[in-house]
Amino acid sequence: MVDIYSMSKPSDDNEYDFAKIKQRFIDVNDKRLKRIDDDLRTSQREFLRILPLLFHVNHPLLPGYISKDTPRGIPSYEPDKDALFLAKRMSRSFKYKKVAYRHFDINAIYLMGSSGTIAYNEKSDFDIWICHNENLSENLLIELQNKTLAIQQWAQSLDVDANIYLVNPKNIRQGEFGFISNESSGSALSVLLLEEFYRTSVLLHGLYPLWWLVPPEFENCYEEYVEDIQRKRFIHSKGHIDFGGLKEIHAGEFYGATLWLLYKGISSPYKSILKILLMQVYASEFPNIDMLSMSFKSEVYNGEEDITALDPYIMMLKKVEVFLNQKGDTDRVAFARRCFYIKINEDMSNNKAKNNWRREVLSIMIDEWGWSIVDLVLLDGRNDWKIHQVVSERSLIISEFKLSYRFLSDFSYKYVKDKNLISQK
Repeated sequence: MVDIYSMSKPSDDNEYDFAKIKQRFIDVNDKRLKRIDDDLRTSQREFLRILPLLFHVNHPLLPGYISKDTPRGIPSYEPDKDALFLAKRMSRSFKYKKVAYRHFDINAIYLMGSSGTIAYNEKSDFDIWICHNENLSENLLIELQNKTLAIQQWAQSLDVDANIYLVNPKNIRQGEFGFISNESSGSALSVLLLEEFYRTSVLLHGLYPLWWLVPPEFENCYEEYVEDIQRKRFIHSKGHIDFGGLKEIHAGEFYGATLWLLYKGISSPYKSILKILLMQVYASEFPNIDMLSMSFKSEVYNGEEDITALDPYIMMLKKVEVFLNQKGDTDRVAFARRCFYIKINEDMSNNKAKNNWRREVLSIMIDEWGWSIVDLVLLDGRNDWKIHQVVSERSLIISEFKLSYRFLSDFSYKYVKDKNLISQK
């Protein structure tokens, strides 16, 4: 469970009970954490359970130790018996001593991406944000970066694929995502990456996002609303992290996102196609974009508790389906569903496979799509396809990439004022 600072109650003239709203998000977060834990291999589970402890203390016999001065400490974190057992197994001399920290250098640890969603599978990696104090000196940041790299290398020795990023919330508020530019077009995109974070992230430990407490109808005046509730002391000044609101998505971001997804599509075509289709939907709604993260927030505010209904990948597919059906493009609807199914990587034609929540949800969706056992056998046996089947599927993928590129390229030329931004991509 996530330990979070308490929050002051709102006055009678405020429409929202912030404590109640916060608790709804915490409940969703805890349910996602439970699903993550159920999905993991032993080595992955142990890695995630001890990870917060590694950033909470500096111990020379634990992975990632750089020096006693390396930034450390997570607000309200207390290691559970599992984390302490794992630390003791690594070092018999390890003894956890509760320290009264004068300040905390690590604000929170978040997972983002497919973890805890229907799209997670055994080949998925972890994308982890280590959100640190905004005022760390350059020397301390270097120490923390070295610690992060050491922990990432230790994870690899456990056969755990983890991408760990140091995140300064102040940079996020300013639209600077260069810290992940090695893995994505972080330096070129901002709102789209923050939008994805808000709908896919799971708080492992630490402070919650202030974004949770800004009602959907006030997103367009996020800063003013935050200033108002802080001035009225409706929220605890040290209980949250402010990553900023979801500002208007600039037209040029769609072009940059599409190019990046096309590049990623070389290794993960089915996952990339779904995300490219989402970019098309967003572009078609421009400038009044109904972002999935805002739909997610609205559902939580309205009391939705079913985390399957709130699953970011299911929400993405449903939004794409509506868009393509409105265009009468049923062939592409069918292709999007196939991409979704292949991304999930559950052999639904195998009746002997171990049952899990993912298979249960997917079974309901397959019934809604009207797929037969023949369809499932065909998709599940794709590794054994004949050459003509492989060529046909490859043609469909390339055709979709071309169609998406033309759509978003035309969109960008129509709306991006500086055409050099496009020609230089």
